[in-house]
Amino acid sequence: MSDAMLALPWALLGPEAIVLLTALVLLAAAWVLPPAVQRRALYPAAFAGLFVAAGVTLLLFPAKGDLAGVFIVDGFALVVKLLLLAGTGLVLFLAADERDPAWRDGESDALGLMLIALVGAMVMASAADVALLFVAVETLSIASYALVGLKKRSVASLEAALKYVLTGAAATAFFAFGAAFLVGLTGATDFATLAERLADPRMAPYRPFVYLGFFALFGALTFKISSPPFYLWTPDVYQGAATAVTGFLAVVSKAAGLAAAVRLTAGVFYRLPGEEGFGVGATVALVAALSMLIGNAVALWQSDAKRLLAYSSIAHAGYLLVPLAAATPMAVEQILYYLVAYLFMTLGAFALVEAVARDRGTYDVRAFAGLYHRSPGAAVGLFILMLSFAGIPLTAGFFGKWYILLGALGGGRLGLAAIFIVATVISYAYYFSLVWQAFMRPGPTERPLRLAAGPAIVFYVGVFGTLAGALFFGPLLGAMRLAF
Repeated sequence: MSDAMLALPWALLGPEAIVLLTALVLLAAAWVLPPAVQRRALYPAAFAGLFVAAGVTLLLFPAKGDLAGVFIVDGFALVVKLLLLAGTGLVLFLAADERDPAWRDGESDALGLMLIALVGAMVMASAADVALLFVAVETLSIASYALVGLKKRSVASLEAALKYVLTGAAATAFFAFGAAFLVGLTGATDFATLAERLADPRMAPYRPFVYLGFFALFGALTFKISSPPFYLWTPDVYQGAATAVTGFLAVVSKAAGLAAAVRLTAGVFYRLPGEEGFGVGATVALVAALSMLIGNAVALWQSDAKRLLAYSSIAHAGYLLVPLAAATPMAVEQILYYLVAYLFMTLGAFALVEAVARDRGTYDVRAFAGLYHRSPGAAVGLFILMLSFAGIPLTAGFFGKWYILLGALGGGRLGLAAIFIVATVISYAYYFSLVWQAFMRPGPTERPLRLAAGPAIVFYVGVFGTLAGALFFGPLLGAMRLAF
């Protein structure tokens, strides 16, 4: 089927076009449908759009095509897009159960904005041009700003949106600064021509500017990944936004930023001779190390569950950057496998945090006290998710971390591998603090915890996905290799 579709080059944009059309329909629903009808129609329409887009994405396998060299559809892009669509689908279950009145009043706007942000994320996975990447990043960012501030009656939400916008503005300036250097030096915007012209020996006198361009562009992408230098927004935004939006940022935005960083770094800067490649790899390794150490160290002191998971997200950005720093032939599949594991355990954890907070009226980690007596299934699921976060055997997180560690050692990044191990050990303290609360501490009540339908679906999908990712580690990697 992919050969027939590739005969029509614009079919490569099929998944993005379907999601965009769905987003426009959802936004128009606020003007056309009465409120009573909207709620019954919004979510089925959103799920249908995602399902059709996923089907078209699968039909494109194993496509290798492009549009004018600036929009590339290959195995890497298609796998990332499937992850983005799956992550957004799970987030919609959380959104359907959101009870904030302001969110309910603007539900069609919220879903439309989320799908517009998803379009930006999907384009980021395929962008092979600086200008197109800039447009995609800004599409994702601007829609995300609005999503964070949708709880208009919440001071925390509005403060989070302001911090997110200000940090995003700085990241945008960095991107423009870096692009100006590289485009000014080469006269090109597409990655292939950039790599070719930057590798020209006549560029040797301008190497400092090449470095500056890379530092600025990669630094701008760290805003989407939630890693240094643009990571300080993460805990406040995760805490202040609706949990559905938090899950979207933690999974979809991070995966898109990482995909763009992989394509930019591997497609342009790792193709440069000698010194540039070394400097680029060392920079990525430094960012990865800082992410792992800062995220895990600061998480130790968090009492709010959403902030704890925010710093965990920063640490996981570092784990995901390790393969890119090591630059082995297995780097892409290491990143993609760990993204699958990260998607399940992160959204599962946020779903349970929201359910417990709604029941107890607080996001404090002590709200998990006595969870085993209130809901044994939820407590065991929490235990499995925390095992995966910590990289303990028999979970997808373990196999992902083990595979990444092998890549770091194989790529000669011994220091980074040591930091990876130390950071992982540090994380045991705060992950298992939640388990200790759930199993060892008595709670103020033993009244059964009832999970609403949306969070329950996401939570149990996350738990079973974490176990299935470990059970089918080999076949999953095999499927990814076939896609490439």
